[in-house]
Amino acid sequence: MKENAIKLDNWSVISNQFRLNPYTTPELIGVCLQGLAENHPRLGDAFVCTSEITEVEGRYVKTRSGTIYKLGNIEPKYRRLLKQIRPDWDYKKPIKILTQNMV
Repeated sequence: MKENAIKLDNWSVISNQFRLNPYTTPELIGVCLQGLAENHPRLGDAFVCTSEITEVEGRYVKTRSGTIYKLGNIEPKYRRLLKQIRPDWDYKKPIKILTQNMV
């Protein structure tokens, strides 16, 4: 997953709800990243909001579009929030996603 990763600094996790229509069911609402991408192949150095997170391996995140990001520095306000709500937050594995098995 690490090859061709785009570094993402000043990042935070956000909901993709702002992209969806108001009738989207809650189970279809996912999480995305936002931050400063470095040397993005299409955008250069730019602030980005990613597509939904689909895979996480340590500090590497793959999104629905297939783009892979390497997490750099976290956005300071977001980090302060995490310290309050998730005191066990792990810098080496900063993002955890839940997967559902459909039966």
